[in-house]
Formats: sequence, structure tokens, C-alpha cells
Amino acid sequence: MELRLLVLRDALEEQGFSEAEINVRVEEERKAAETEAAACEGRPRAQGEGYDARCKCFSSCQDKKKAV
Repeated sequence: MELRLLVLRDALEEQGFSEAEINVRVEEERKAAETEAAACEGRPRAQGEGYDARCKCFSSCQDKKKAV
């Protein structure tokens, strides 16, 4: 997740956003990713191997959480 946030920060800097705007957007993205990971935690899988229908993700949400 941190890499994704760094890429976002770099892209916003290149587009000329102010430091304050960048911080707000990065924090919003961080909260959204944390919420998504929390929604997936502990839920049973469905629709085939590696797919969690409730959060519509194909890879293990637990693996994403560990990467954070």
C-alpha cells in the first residue's frame, strides 16, 4: 500500500498540486485502502479460489493487510 501512496504523491507533485492538497489526497487514499482491507478481513471466500465476493477482490485481503 505504501508504494501505491508514494506513486500517487509523485504523480500529484508532477501535476503541480500544493503540498497541502497532496497530503489531503494521500491521506484520503490511505483511509480508503485501510477501510477496504478491514472490510475483507475474516470474510469467507466465494466464486472460486482467491475471490472474496463481499469485497470483490481476487487476491487474499489478508496478504494485503500484512503488506500494509
